Amino acid sequence: MDISSAYAVSVGYTFPEVLFGPISVKLGYGGAQFQDTDDGEAGYGDYPNNIYDSYNQWAASVSWGNLSDGLYLAVMGNARDFDVREGKHFNGGAFDDVAIDDYTVTGVEAVISYCFANGVQLMTGWEWMNMDMDGANAPDEDAFVVPVNARWQINPNFRIWVEAAFDAGTDDDFADATNNVNARYAENIYQVGARYTF
Repeated sequence: MDISSAYAVSVGYTFPEVLFGPISVKLGYGGAQFQDTDDGEAGYGDYPNNIYDSYNQWAASVSWGNLSDGLYLAVMGNARDFDVREGKHFNGGAFDDVAIDDYTVTGVEAVISYCFANGVQLMTGWEWMNMDMDGANAPDEDAFVVPVNARWQINPNFRIWVEAAFDAGTDDDFADATNNVNARYAENIYQVGARYTF
């Protein structure tokens, strides 16, 4: 979607080491105004430019420790509010009788990690996302995920990892409420990888 104007501001501060590492606090806020082409042509993601009016978002995080050394704890929260042009209808790339309402996507992510001196790192956490659309009988669905990750930095150039994301009670209609953009939250996912940097 073409953007007419946008802005973003952020601020952060890192306190000196406390017990096992520094404590960092960060805040951010941003937004955008979308162009209204009013021609019905589909843009990126098959969303016509005359559907979305604007959006605003904020995020805040607190972390303790160093991700690549010993214990690391972090939590982040964020929310995005999307405003839709009144009276617009859209579904799956074509106009029809289904109207899009304004909606908010809210999320929280927490992580705990430990990195050993030999380069092996173990990580897990918890993720929550809520899709809340305005209007009568509109969707208000939640997703819950537990990610698990193990990686080994064998040397400065070579790293291997295994990871998984487990559905931890995601609402059955969450994928439909997000137009399948976030369908991955409703199933378990596994991955194995390796990376060599020349």
